[in-house]
Formats: sequence, C-alpha cells, structure tokens
Amino acid sequence: MRRAALCFVALMAVPAALQAQMCVGQAPWSSGTLKAGGSLEFDGGTALAGHLATGKDGGMFFTGGAGIITDGGPFFIHGGLGKELTKKLGDKITICPIANADYFFKKHGVSAFDLSGGLSGGYPIAMNSKNVGLILTGSGQLGYSHVSIDASFCNISGVDCSDSSIIGIFGFGAGFIFNNRISLVPQLVIPTEGDLALLIVANVAVGKH
Repeated sequence: MRRAALCFVALMAVPAALQAQMCVGQAPWSSGTLKAGGSLEFDGGTALAGHLATGKDGGMFFTGGAGIITDGGPFFIHGGLGKELTKKLGDKITICPIANADYFFKKHGVSAFDLSGGLSGGYPIAMNSKNVGLILTGSGQLGYSHVSIDASFCNISGVDCSDSSIIGIFGFGAGFIFNNRISLVPQLVIPTEGDLALLIVANVAVGKH
C-alpha cells in the first residue's frame, strides 16, 4: 500500500541561496502555477501514480492524483495539502505541516484507505552550479490505515474482516531541483509497521504566476 511520507532531515550542511518549495525539496511555485508529475514506490510491490499540484510560495499547497498497484493490484486516488511556515526551525530548516489521504478501490474483495499527518522539513545544500539545487528533506507523520475485506474472502461467514492500525512513518531523502523548474525527490520511507519503501517523486512546474 502506498504510504505518502518524507523523512527526518539531516542537519550537517551549508545553506545555499536557492529558490525552492524548501520543506518538500521541490521547485518553487513562482516557477509555475501548476506542477505535473508522477511517482513510483517500491515496497515489495510497485505503485505507479500521476499527480497535479498547485500552491503559492510561503503559503498553502494542494496535490491530487491517481495510480495503480501493478501486477494486478487495485486502482487508488490520492490527495494532500500543506502549509509552508514563515518561521524556520533554528533559522535553518523550513517546516510545513502536511496531511495526506489515499483510497484504494475494492479489488478481490479488499478495499482500504490511509490517512496521515505530520511535519515535513527541508534544508539546502551549497552547490557550485546555478542550474542545480539540492535540499535534504525529511518528515515524521502519524498514519491511520483501514482495510475492509468481504466476509466471503475471509472464509468466515458473517464475520467482520476489517482491520485498522495506527503507525508512525519516517524516513530520509533529498530533493534535486533543475533550472528552478524540474524536481526529482527520492526518499526512503520507514513505517513502524510494514515494509520499507523507496518512493521517487518527479514533477515539472508549468504555467506562470
């Protein structure tokens, strides 16, 4: 199942002058009114998704998308939001409260939804190139997951086969920004229950403010 998550930020770096949506390691909204892109997640299976996002530098941002778990898995939809805070942590780290939701449509008698919320942060690394930026990113989230299974697939007639769990989601990663417009953010996702995952998010800012 897809776990929308970032990681706890590393601090041993030198700040750089960089335009960016710092807290999630992506290109700034001033480069375009929309970001179009996709993601791949590997956690024993593979989740492939496309998404659109919109927002404002130093303000709220929103994302929505859809995807599929490959190898015969379910179709899912995703939504998320966040708010970049003006006050930095230790005058170094840009922070965003974030929230995410995923719904997995029923397939083979199983449906599910995930909710998560927490904080994401980013810290820039000094680079020699004016066209390439690097930001260490991180987050910690608390997640709620609910799975519903039809009784006929549990082989126990009349029994509620649904299951819910609350987990923590942590990890680490980095955001690469090219020409202040293209973003590539690989992340290692570490839930307190379930499999580790490699999540790769890419997008390009389009349009103009």
